[in-house]
Amino acid sequence: MLKDEVDQLWLTERFGSMESILEDSWVYQRVIAKGVVQGGLQQLRQMLVRRVQKRFPTLVLLAEEQAALLEDVEILNKVIDAIIDAETLEEARGILEGCRPH
Repeated sequence: MLKDEVDQLWLTERFGSMESILEDSWVYQRVIAKGVVQGGLQQLRQMLVRRVQKRFPTLVLLAEEQAALLEDVEILNKVIDAIIDAETLEEARGILEGCRPH
């Protein structure tokens, strides 16, 4: 870790001159893509919890636990849709309990 301001400034300037080369590299693109996916997953997890909070507040803890375990965007979207369509507390609980990753 660079703690000296002079070292940090040097490194910033050095990377600045190589920025376009780095941005075109496959490693950089992979890191960015991973960040985008992780950000999208986090937004979907939050959306799931908000939907549960609004309609079935007693299930928020379960929703938070399940959302944290889900890593698939498609599954998260399906669970959110199912929660929106759920008519009873028991149905919502079943949806959340049934979405555990295998």
